[in-house]
Amino acid sequence: MKYTYRYFPVDATLEAWGLFATCAGHARSEPGAEFPFHEHPDEYYFTWERGRVLSEWQLVIVEDGSGEAEFENGRHAVLARGSLIAIAPGAWHRYRPDKATGWTTKWLGFGGPVASRLMAAAGFGDDCVVQSSKRMLHLRNVFSSTVDAVLESGQARPFAASAAIFAFLAELAEAPRGAGGGADGRLRHEELVRKAKVFIVEHSGEVIDYRALAGRLGVNYRTFRHVFAKVCGMPPLRFQTETRLARAKSLLVSSDLPVSEIASLLGFNSPWYFAHFFQRETGCAAVKYREEKGKLRPR
Repeated sequence: MKYTYRYFPVDATLEAWGLFATCAGHARSEPGAEFPFHEHPDEYYFTWERGRVLSEWQLVIVEDGSGEAEFENGRHAVLARGSLIAIAPGAWHRYRPDKATGWTTKWLGFGGPVASRLMAAAGFGDDCVVQSSKRMLHLRNVFSSTVDAVLESGQARPFAASAAIFAFLAELAEAPRGAGGGADGRLRHEELVRKAKVFIVEHSGEVIDYRALAGRLGVNYRTFRHVFAKVCGMPPLRFQTETRLARAKSLLVSSDLPVSEIASLLGFNSPWYFAHFFQRETGCAAVKYREEKGKLRPR
């Protein structure tokens, strides 16, 4: 077996930073070779018989060859070139190469207070997931470069390593996602809602034609409303209302703009209508809200 890997210490400063590398590496397992190799620290080493549970996120990509993976509840996955295993903290798993083909893998471990939030934005939850080869082939070179960058800078420049991981997760979040059923279908729905939310936030003070927006996103209006409500927990019009309300609260507390000007910025036809909207949504008059919350504002 040919391999290169590093494990990185984590201190309080990196914890406070929010995202940090824990390990990175790449390895070639020849056909019929023992897997995994014993040089890993105890908390990372595993056998097929007992599997493994990690305390961090780990991404593993199959660069060539093939193999298999198993997760909790007996879920099984066939791995091929371009397959990505996304392993969540606390999730039991095991994987191995096909003895007939062997494989080459690259992996990246990371943790921190924002790690799970970033992975959720990229379409991954608190479990183990295998992404389709088609999607990861698009990102294979990016991931490979990220692993190399973390191997090079993780020890001496941990914040640079963190930036490299952040950049890859951004690419992963924005990568084309499958249009089929199952996990790929779920990811497509999340992508659709993400794009819709961006549009709504950017046009929150306007009258939005949601039927036209659905058409721009490539779905019919009924499907759009159903998917948005399922993923976001509210219909799109309610999301727009919440967005306008959040901006109104922020402007009232963080600025000295007159209420009439705030109403105009948020797309209300008159200060009276804005005042009615704010009272209805919060149970509090806008002027009173500014007086009470503004006291907490640093001066």
